[in-house]
Amino acid sequence: MASCFGTRPLSGWEKALRPPVTRARAAKAEGKVRPVSAVCRSKRLCTLPLLQASRNLEVMERYLKYRWTDHVPSLKEPPEGPHAIAAMRLLCMAQANGRTVVDAFNLELPQEDKEVLSVEMSRTGCAGQSFSPTLVPKEILSKPAGPAFVIYYGPAFLQALGSDSAVLRLRILAEIYRCSRELWPESAAAVATSVHVRIDTVKGLKVAEILDVSKGELWLVTKHNESEAFVERASHRKLNKFVRNGQKFQILDLGFLRESHKQ
Repeated sequence: MASCFGTRPLSGWEKALRPPVTRARAAKAEGKVRPVSAVCRSKRLCTLPLLQASRNLEVMERYLKYRWTDHVPSLKEPPEGPHAIAAMRLLCMAQANGRTVVDAFNLELPQEDKEVLSVEMSRTGCAGQSFSPTLVPKEILSKPAGPAFVIYYGPAFLQALGSDSAVLRLRILAEIYRCSRELWPESAAAVATSVHVRIDTVKGLKVAEILDVSKGELWLVTKHNESEAFVERASHRKLNKFVRNGQKFQILDLGFLRESHKQ
């Protein structure tokens, strides 16, 4: 999500936050600050206040809490703890599927995947800036590192839930983050940078369609340059070509999808 605040986007956020708020509601949410319209990188208008860049995270945190408390049916008070930012971001990303996705994140997602999402979705890509300590994993504050990942079409992937299992979609998202981190290991020197990971190829697919790749094909996260990667399908021939050319990639381990379909 990319921020519409200030003069540049917040790194590490999916680009497609589409807040269904009016000017009046946005002003109320942000303390009566006069809002201006800005074009999100998702090419949809969102009405948000124009504030100094140093306040971006503070305003974004307030906005996430506002979206949580404004949800119908009620989700009660905004969450706290190391998984809070990830949960609130997932609610915004999933839109109409928000409650289903958040419940899956909180109650059903394996702990390992929950930790991956919580850590990676709490990175900001901004040096010296973080969300409130009570809302993020301790390592985000004790060991600031980057790059942060911008998952292009991450929101679309969750919004296309349909009859699929929300847990399986979250596990796929966690595996994409995990492979991306293998390609870009944590580095304190990269704390103020971001990498775009495009998932165009899977954003509209059902889980069964993701699993049903042709015989011998695999899903990869492929590093195309120092700031961009793609999720793509690859045959053994294509894989061999990548190896021959020194192309960096990680194979998505989607064995859990096969196990879920056997049950």
